[in-house]
Amino acid sequence: STELNLHQGLNMASNITEGSVSTSTVCQESIQFDLGLTHTFHHLRKPPSSDISFKKMRLNEYTEDQLLDLWSKSSRVNDDEGRRIRTLSSDLVIKGTVDDDAAHRLAVSLGVRTPAIHRTFPMEGGWHFTVMQRIHGLTLNHIWTKLSLWQIFCLALQLREQLRKLSSVTSNTTGGLVTGRIQATWLEARWKPSPFAPPATFVEYLNWWTLTCMVKTEIHRSLREPFRLDAPSENIFAHHDLAMHNLIVDIHGKLWLIDWGFSGFYPTFSE
Repeated sequence: STELNLHQGLNMASNITEGSVSTSTVCQESIQFDLGLTHTFHHLRKPPSSDISFKKMRLNEYTEDQLLDLWSKSSRVNDDEGRRIRTLSSDLVIKGTVDDDAAHRLAVSLGVRTPAIHRTFPMEGGWHFTVMQRIHGLTLNHIWTKLSLWQIFCLALQLREQLRKLSSVTSNTTGGLVTGRIQATWLEARWKPSPFAPPATFVEYLNWWTLTCMVKTEIHRSLREPFRLDAPSENIFAHHDLAMHNLIVDIHGKLWLIDWGFSGFYPTFSE
């Protein structure tokens, strides 16, 4: 069975390269393959145990203080990254974040498979709370070792389709959609380019770090010649944090992108 699935995958990859099969068709077919994790996902279908009294039909009637109170009393979602996510109901969660949801909403409008937003409200100190769709599934880091090569191939095709949708939006600036701030897990420098910096300015900043500041590292000593990044004419809309803990596989085998806190306009290579 494994050999047959792998053979199907290689043939399909060849057809995609030749242009005879669309990515969307392959992604649709990949959903039909059982991930073999039914027993793992079974508990995710059950409504969460909680002491709160939340009525989904009244979501837009709740005041912001009432929703904040519900957030403080509801159960935490099991999350390895320590994100402030609480369960409101079997199909809704509420999340606290320091970033606005502009990138998340743009992704939704592009048809990217990401949780739907039902309500957002700002709080003091720059905080935002968002009520969104709860995805019944597990992050990729939890199931990676259980996936076959064929299943990984199918998920990769789904991811490629989502990234193509994101990259369809471009800009001649760098950083977050609203603030223009440059954020990345791999960029912890105190001094960064100014908000909404041109692509060339941002790339030159990266080259300064890699070619000047880090020239004595083991990585650079192993290179035959200096590695210089080329500046694009424009940036693409990028998730900018495609770690396994930000990719959820649901009970039907569909891949979802979550956590848009670092998203914005960046060079293609940063994705």
